[in-house]
Amino acid sequence: MTAKQVYLAIDLGAESGRVIAGSDDAEENANGKFVRNASDMDLVYDSGSQTVGLRFTDVAVPAGATIIRAYVQFEADGTQSEVTNLILEGQAADNPATFANVDNGVSSRPRTAASASWSPPAWTVVGEAGPSQRTSELKTLIQEIVDRPGWASGNAIACHSASPNGAR
Repeated sequence: MTAKQVYLAIDLGAESGRVIAGSDDAEENANGKFVRNASDMDLVYDSGSQTVGLRFTDVAVPAGATIIRAYVQFEADGTQSEVTNLILEGQAADNPATFANVDNGVSSRPRTAASASWSPPAWTVVGEAGPSQRTSELKTLIQEIVDRPGWASGNAIACHSASPNGAR
């Protein structure tokens, strides 16, 4: 299954950011080959397993803020119902750069110690962006990033997703 729109929601009150530029999302196949597909994001199977990177810019969260809730919201660009298990991680960086067209450009980035598992239910309606397309809780992962010594409000946050099985 593929996602057309993607945004990050961080609850301090309310904050959200979208993946805007084509260089803010990336797909990397199992051999480390960089693939960019600006029209949609395949989570995480597209002719084979892959690692997906998403970068959210201008995240207006003060350094050290307490994260109450955080998740990534997707909009379904297709339907898919196979069992899918994803591992979500953040990039351990104060202000991660866009994804460059280089091999291993997603998987070689440093990861947060915190991670989250997400097993999304079936996506059965194209264009749907509801609870079924929302990741599991990411507050621990985001908290680790905003607690970094070099974090500042307005920086970018990058997340990575890999899957032992399934697709969305």
